[in-house]
Amino acid sequence: MAIPENQQPMERKVTPKSNEGSKTIEYTQEELEAVKRINKCKDFYEILGVSKYATESDIKKAYRKLALQLHPDKNKAPGSAEAFKKIGNVVAILTDVEKRKQYDLYRSFKERMAKNSHFYSNSFTRGSRAETAPPFGFGQTSSHHETHRQGNEQRGYGAFLKLLIILPIILFMASRFFISDPHYSLQQNSKYPVERFTQTLKIPYYVKKNFDKDYQGSLPRLEMSLEEEYLTNLQHACYRDKNYRKCFHFIYYKIMNILHYILEVFFELLGLDSNKSY
Repeated sequence: MAIPENQQPMERKVTPKSNEGSKTIEYTQEELEAVKRINKCKDFYEILGVSKYATESDIKKAYRKLALQLHPDKNKAPGSAEAFKKIGNVVAILTDVEKRKQYDLYRSFKERMAKNSHFYSNSFTRGSRAETAPPFGFGQTSSHHETHRQGNEQRGYGAFLKLLIILPIILFMASRFFISDPHYSLQQNSKYPVERFTQTLKIPYYVKKNFDKDYQGSLPRLEMSLEEEYLTNLQHACYRDKNYRKCFHFIYYKIMNILHYILEVFFELLGLDSNKSY
């Protein structure tokens, strides 16, 4: 007996039963897969299904499409609320200019690190295989040992990269400890309060209170270096002063010439002779 078309069974959604008695949550397999994809994905552009060169309008368009698909009121699949919040956070970052720049920098750095790690890992693995391969097929390295060695190599490379990152900081901190203060100063201050004079030119300089006890070098050589520094500074100061005076005289004569010209024009307009005294 043929069943009328209006009485044929319709395709029903997946209806897994919850633990709350007779209450059921309905969702399709497609909705479930969409939720799983969003929650599993880590890359923001991949989450929205756009390229890294997508415009703000493209990002918002992709977000609206996913929001309609993942909204908890429409999508009852497990994890839909988390997926909906996730795409909201993603669009908030990718539509903010500064936040998107920061994320792109982080993303490119992460990609480079992954590529370098993969490259060096393969290089080390190939090298170790060539070194440990038994001749003429006598014996084979077990897959367990091979996997263990690869894991050790990758961990070693990761530690090496971390060391490269923090090495400049370590060197900077070490330099702060090993670089000592100068033995003298040409200006008196709280660190160099004791006044002394060089033996040759009697140039005043200042040292620390415990200079006589701590300084172990040659004092004449130190004072010779000090006198050279003092004379060099004096020479530079004189050169700057000389240039300053030259510049001042140049500006002065320029201003006087301009005033003279203005007076000549003024007397000419009045019909007077500027060479006569009135």
